[in-house]
Amino acid sequence: MVSTPAVVASEGGTLQPFGRWTPLILRELLRGASSFNDVHRGVPRMSRSLLSARFKKLELCGIVERRCGTTGVEYRLTEAGAALGPVVTQLGQWGRIQCSPANLGESWE
Repeated sequence: MVSTPAVVASEGGTLQPFGRWTPLILRELLRGASSFNDVHRGVPRMSRSLLSARFKKLELCGIVERRCGTTGVEYRLTEAGAALGPVVTQLGQWGRIQCSPANLGESWE
């Protein structure tokens, strides 16, 4: 198994590149978004400066690669990043179930 900084747990036991917004960024890239603006449209509540910082972190971790394309900068998942696709999908499915009205109860309505 090839290990990269993106998938190896740190000394503290957490996965470093992940935070509140990272799964949503990965979701957008998995859906085919490649430009900064495309990703930002998919995660509109995330500030542009935080998105930029997160892209840099994901690039350093080997999850995303940044390329200069014909229409500007493009972001692509690396092999390690694409391997996170099933994880992102499972998180989305879990969230839809756990955050359904039946599970949240009346207090969330």
